[in-house]
Amino acid sequence: MSQMKSISVAIDGPAGAGKSTVSRLLAEAMQFEILDTGAMYRAFAWLDLQKNYGPKLSSKISVWNAMVSILRMQFAQSK
Repeated sequence: MSQMKSISVAIDGPAGAGKSTVSRLLAEAMQFEILDTGAMYRAFAWLDLQKNYGPKLSSKISVWNAMVSILRMQFAQSK
């Protein structure tokens, strides 16, 4: 049984620089899967705004746990 090597690529830059676009094009060209952590971050930020958690919870871990218990993310294969 052969093991497949795992490759991770991170693309960093300021907002609006085209990171998601470059990521999608690169993933498509190299036949990689893509995990858009920016979209995940925006989902958590949206939930925070909806629930108005802000500084009410005592720690970042509490915020994380509260959000994870509510937010359901699905990972789908890119088109």
